[in-house]
Amino acid sequence: MKRIRAALGIAAALFLLTVIFIRFEERAAGLNVTATTTMMRAAINDIGGERVKVNVLIPGGSCPGHYDIRPGDIRTLKQSALFFTHDYEGFVPRLCAAAKLPESRVMRIPVSENWQLPDVYVRAAQAVAAALSKVDAAGRSEYLQHLKAVQDKAGAVEAEIRKQAQREDFGSVAVICSEQQAAVLRWMGFKVAAVYGRPEEFTPSGMHHLVRMGKDKKVELVVDNLQSGPAAGRELARELGARHLLLSNFPDGFDNTETWERTVLENMKRIVTALGGRKDGK
Repeated sequence: MKRIRAALGIAAALFLLTVIFIRFEERAAGLNVTATTTMMRAAINDIGGERVKVNVLIPGGSCPGHYDIRPGDIRTLKQSALFFTHDYEGFVPRLCAAAKLPESRVMRIPVSENWQLPDVYVRAAQAVAAALSKVDAAGRSEYLQHLKAVQDKAGAVEAEIRKQAQREDFGSVAVICSEQQAAVLRWMGFKVAAVYGRPEEFTPSGMHHLVRMGKDKKVELVVDNLQSGPAAGRELARELGARHLLLSNFPDGFDNTETWERTVLENMKRIVTALGGRKDGK
């Protein structure tokens, strides 16, 4: 009997040590979460810092609307404490069902406007901070500190863009662009004459309409969105004698753009380069 009790005592002690070790490892590794897009990942990294480890499903250069579930995604989701989604990705319900993910672990951040816009990104970051604080109350003060840093950063980026827009006289430039970049270009002050969808949506009559509109409005720039189709507007630009420009609406679309700030500033750099020399008539 004494041997049995001793064995049970040792087993209980080992079990307790195992639980303590696992919890210590979880704290050391941080909260493991999965995000659908690189833009969501950027917001989680900005708010979560070292407390959160983020896996991302969709590569930065890919279109969320064309994404197909991979077997590894189910495994990744099962190993994640939380799953962050914009709530517009059509594959999410199927993925959650396949992974048997409880609704309580799905964090929907339904900020519908374009997250490239500084004020929209701040609202998205606020929603992410609230979601993380809900499941990790101990980290709430840290998340709120990071949120303040995001607000300051967004304000600085907005000021820089406003300054560039005024310097380059964006308000005098007419553009035709991918619908995914329209809100950002309007916010920067450009005159958006018309928008278009993905390459597969182009028709001869639609192209004819865009060419006519572009000539009437004296369009100088045709802007494609990387994730929607990098060459969608190239032929239109050729027809109009306009400059062709490619922007990204997700981090990691271009090299060294893993954060929100770097993505937005890289897009601005590309715009300024594309417009270079126009005041000299070049």
